[in-house]
Amino acid sequence: MGLFRNCGIARPRFLGTLWHDVSRSTDCAEAALFLTPEESGDAPVVKFFVYGPVTTDRTIRACYDVVFRNRFRSEPRIEVALWVGKDEGAAQAWARAAEIAKTIATQVADNPVLRAVRRFADLHDHCDANCLGEQEAFLDSCGWTGHDDATDQAALAASTEVLNDAQDIVDYWLRTRQE
Repeated sequence: MGLFRNCGIARPRFLGTLWHDVSRSTDCAEAALFLTPEESGDAPVVKFFVYGPVTTDRTIRACYDVVFRNRFRSEPRIEVALWVGKDEGAAQAWARAAEIAKTIATQVADNPVLRAVRRFADLHDHCDANCLGEQEAFLDSCGWTGHDDATDQAALAASTEVLNDAQDIVDYWLRTRQE
């Protein structure tokens, strides 16, 4: 698991190698996931703030904030609170949603036609937006078979919230881009 730098707060396992430790204070840990290949102060990010525990003692529950920023450090920037809570399962789902959003944003940024779109819903005019990035792979990991209705309905139920959250993150990015 390890600790965040500067603050000694335990780093949750679900914040994998894609998440950069950008902690700057001693009272709160920060991890950033850049949504596009550019990883600079102007790049869009999802930030995860972790408040406590200061030790690896799992009996003390951490509190999490998940925030979208259209710019990592540069001003002016738009910031949208996505989720706040203590439920580690929900925090893990938000981390996964952000990782899926990164794969979608990368695919959109690489395509000149899709890059011109300003809302996630409008991507459907140019492609099957629900198939961008790792959305289908995530659905498969939830048990999608493509031939067993009961199993597929359970997979949809398990994946819908995470995929909707990923699409919301991409929508915030599309609507707040400075291009």
